[in-house]
Amino acid sequence: MPSPTPILATKLYMPPLRPEVVSRPRLLERLNEGLRRHLVLISAPAGFGKTTLVSQWLALIERPAAWLSLDEGDNDPARFLTYLVAALQTIAAHVGEGVLGVLQSPQPPPTEAILTTLLNDLTSISDQFVAPGHRHPRGSTAAVGPLTRRWPHDGSARRRFAVYSL
Repeated sequence: MPSPTPILATKLYMPPLRPEVVSRPRLLERLNEGLRRHLVLISAPAGFGKTTLVSQWLALIERPAAWLSLDEGDNDPARFLTYLVAALQTIAAHVGEGVLGVLQSPQPPPTEAILTTLLNDLTSISDQFVAPGHRHPRGSTAAVGPLTRRWPHDGSARRRFAVYSL
């Protein structure tokens, strides 16, 4: 059986807000409006403040957040899912336990089957939450695509919400 993928804990830390951050009320309101959707995409060139904006917004809303910073190595589906489960476990310790075991098996099932298991686990989280993902400029989004297409968007009060910045 393969050994577990080591987790770099700093990829799960939301960047702290700096005291001199410039407030952008219009963009913060747009993110608030996005809470009625299941996914919000933030796209701007490097250095334009995407991460700062999302960090500022998360400090203002009252929802748990499972932060994940992605880099070029996270294009591998098994690695991406391992990190995603680790991020989600910061708000719900039990989520994805079965997924981690399957990912470590010699012949894991197809990614779609693993995603189904993980997404079913997400329904057990009773609170609304936010799952921001931040892609490193040289990172790829290939491993993220299947997840964003299948992210729960049932319109219920227990809505899950993802913010993904490019």
